[in-house]
Amino acid sequence: LERMFYLTFHSKTNQHTIMRNFYFALITLTCLFVNRNGNSQNVVVAGALVGNGSYLDLSSAFIGINSGAQTGANISITIIGNTTEPATATLNAGAWNSVIIAPSGPRTISGNIAGALVNFDGADRVVVNGFNSGGNSLIIENTNNTAASTVQFLNDARINSLQNLTLRGANSSTTSGTVLIGAGGPQGNDSLLFNAVAFEESAGFFPVNHIYSSG
Repeated sequence: LERMFYLTFHSKTNQHTIMRNFYFALITLTCLFVNRNGNSQNVVVAGALVGNGSYLDLSSAFIGINSGAQTGANISITIIGNTTEPATATLNAGAWNSVIIAPSGPRTISGNIAGALVNFDGADRVVVNGFNSGGNSLIIENTNNTAASTVQFLNDARINSLQNLTLRGANSSTTSGTVLIGAGGPQGNDSLLFNAVAFEESAGFFPVNHIYSSG
């Protein structure tokens, strides 16, 4: 009887130890999961001469690409997770052959920016293709209800295209739009292609202009 009692007590002690270790492991895994998701990388750059890698948002990816001339590069920017842009994502002029921005899965690039959400500042030969097929799609949305824009072209941004995607804006200015074609240089912001682009309101506000050109 004493041996049976001893075995039973010993078994309960092991159970307590196992359960304690189990809960500790569970809490550790939960913390790792939360930390990993809190710092997830949503944008992948490949094909660049400088700046390849994974980034939290499009703004950071553009900063990486802007850090080199990219002469002759064919750059791909894949949106693998939804992003919330902390500031305007600006792509400057570069000497690449091409830049292609496309989603993997249904993705959204969004932000509340009192200005442009995505800005192509002299950047040429950029294609933003949301596909809208095979489970892939892209929404670019600026929820700001001031003189804001969702996509902006400036300073001779040429030979660029937006296709198969949705643009959402809430701008309230008569001199802005969901797409703003702003000040140009000697060549102008020309050869811009919009193909199968859906324009929608954002945050319950209808934009004053879907497209506004001033240069």
